[in-house]
Amino acid sequence: MGPMKLSAFLFALLLGAAVADEPKPTEPAKPAEPAKPAEPAKPAEPAAAEKVYAANDLEALKPVLGKKVTIEGNLVAQGEGKTGTRYLNFTKDFHQSVSLVFFANAGNGTFTKEKLAEFIGKKVRVEGTLNARNSDLQIKIDSLEQLKVQP
Repeated sequence: MGPMKLSAFLFALLLGAAVADEPKPTEPAKPAEPAKPAEPAKPAEPAAAEKVYAANDLEALKPVLGKKVTIEGNLVAQGEGKTGTRYLNFTKDFHQSVSLVFFANAGNGTFTKEKLAEFIGKKVRVEGTLNARNSDLQIKIDSLEQLKVQP
């Protein structure tokens, strides 16, 4: 191939490349679909402490073990352990409900049998951390202000 033919070939090659780089016509844009209305937000599950649990609803309480909860019920019995720990119970058989636990060294001396007896027969609401001792659920009470007598 002579220099003239080579130049013409390169020119044609460059011209072809320039034509190839030109933008191609595009299809007309499709109209946008109308936006779908937003779904109403589902109400969030209340936090364990915001929801009020029945003191004997053990199945609902087991999943929130270790969390701060609010329970409510009628206190029907009190008891005392060998070490001076006192209990208030929402059922005659403490295995059937959450127990409120009052350690002898807490409460600044306010956890007397007489003071705790004042709550028997009353409906109370209690907030505290739900724990388990063996398979029994309980809330450790640090202050009598945790027990709110309900109407």
